Amino acid sequence: MGNLFGYILLFVLLGFTLLNLYALATKKKRDQNNEVKYNALFQPIDDQILKLGKDWKGSPVKRLITEKEEGIVCVRDDGRKRAVIAWDGDLRTFKFSEFGGAELVENEDGVKILVHLPSEVLTLQATTGKFKKKSFIVKSITNMAKDFVDFLNEINKTVSAE
Repeated sequence: MGNLFGYILLFVLLGFTLLNLYALATKKKRDQNNEVKYNALFQPIDDQILKLGKDWKGSPVKRLITEKEEGIVCVRDDGRKRAVIAWDGDLRTFKFSEFGGAELVENEDGVKILVHLPSEVLTLQATTGKFKKKSFIVKSITNMAKDFVDFLNEINKTVSAE
């Protein structure tokens, strides 16, 4: 009887080990696919920024992926006191002195980032309100959006330190 229990336990543990190995192998493949997708998402935006000049290389960068799987990139050039915000097909450059702040707005329409510039208020839609506010995807995107806003608002700290 004890011998039979040992064999059952051995087969259960062997099955569990095989499932873990399978999960590990598929995770590596998923990670590779996600990296390719991430790079493909941001490559056109990065190219768009580099068309402004090579001097943007090496500057602090913050990236945001929206619920619709669109990319938004902000690059701060602290040395030249300027920044650029770029997204699919469009971009805005501005001097630090022109920046009026950024804020995160959460309501039934989703999560938005408002960037106050002298000529306009940019509204960058992070989520659309399609998913429940407590869902994992909305929480993740909201946290990334908060980091994005904090990154932008560091501009004000740089300007006020002068």
